[in-house]
Amino acid sequence: MSSFRYLATGDSFKTVSYSYRLGHATVCQIVCETCQVIVNTLMKEVMPEPSQEQWKAIAEDFWNIWNFPNCIGAMD
Repeated sequence: MSSFRYLATGDSFKTVSYSYRLGHATVCQIVCETCQVIVNTLMKEVMPEPSQEQWKAIAEDFWNIWNFPNCIGAMD
């Protein structure tokens, strides 16, 4: 539960450790393990790996809309 509280509220490890009477390092370990399980479980569903055709379509969209050749993504 401590990891979900940390992820849901944005509380600090210190606050969560006091609330659950756990050590700071224990809370850190629990949160890290929980995040890893979430990533391993949901990554392929939430962020599937694009096929070669999808990569080509993405690059074509960047070229057509923004005039960026050979581009498949952008970061803000």
